[in-house]
Amino acid sequence: MVFQKLKEMERELLYNEYKVKEGELTHGYFQRWINKDTMSIDLGKVEGVMPKKEQNPGEKYKAGDRLKAIISRVELRKDKFRDTGLVITLSRASGDFVKKLFEMEIPEIYDGLVQIVDIARLPSVRTKIVVRGTRSDIDPVGACVGMKGVRIQSIVRELGNERIDIIQYSDNPSEFITNAISPAKPVEVRVDHDNREALVIVPDDSLSLAIGSSGSNVKLAVQLCQFKIDIKSVSQYNEDMTSPEARDRLDKLFNNHNANHAKAVES
Repeated sequence: MVFQKLKEMERELLYNEYKVKEGELTHGYFQRWINKDTMSIDLGKVEGVMPKKEQNPGEKYKAGDRLKAIISRVELRKDKFRDTGLVITLSRASGDFVKKLFEMEIPEIYDGLVQIVDIARLPSVRTKIVVRGTRSDIDPVGACVGMKGVRIQSIVRELGNERIDIIQYSDNPSEFITNAISPAKPVEVRVDHDNREALVIVPDDSLSLAIGSSGSNVKLAVQLCQFKIDIKSVSQYNEDMTSPEARDRLDKLFNNHNANHAKAVES
């Protein structure tokens, strides 16, 4: 009975210690697979777990390998039948994990000179991170990338060479969508503010770049901008314009909302 009480007190102390660390970056050592999907991570005083949905797809570990993760959730799990104890869930798949890496690696972010506005991520595929400067003399994108990309390379390596796009924030939807569709460079962006729709026209040789592998680039841009984005090449757009019905539809959809943003697409 006394032993049980001491064990409960120790568990409560550990819970309180780690609960305040939720959202923080930590490191540990891979121990074993608890089952085919869940990793056991040695954090020193306690064991953490990383379920499949919190892992970066494709990463492989062997016993003793060191890894970084964020402490996603700390719980004391109990039900009426049993006490499952302290559960510390770790994550390498979340956008917050990428955010913490940037805070650690980029001094301007740590010092508050550059702010992270938003993050959209497909783990092991691509991350888009939106930044803005808090001073006019700060280039937020340049600060994150560094000379010849040296600053961001350590983050890319930590993420297993996952593609990272640094996006300049803008409160102008047309400009923000233009930035978010990077690395493609649109010829024109038409925005329908009322219906939250956008038409993005890109050079013919940039269509696949704008869409991304399995649609990854445009999916993340949609997530960041909260607009439905339709991407067309210049050739596709010009072909559509040969149809009176398509031309009339586009004019009705975008003409009233895009007068200040549209640029003519040359045939």
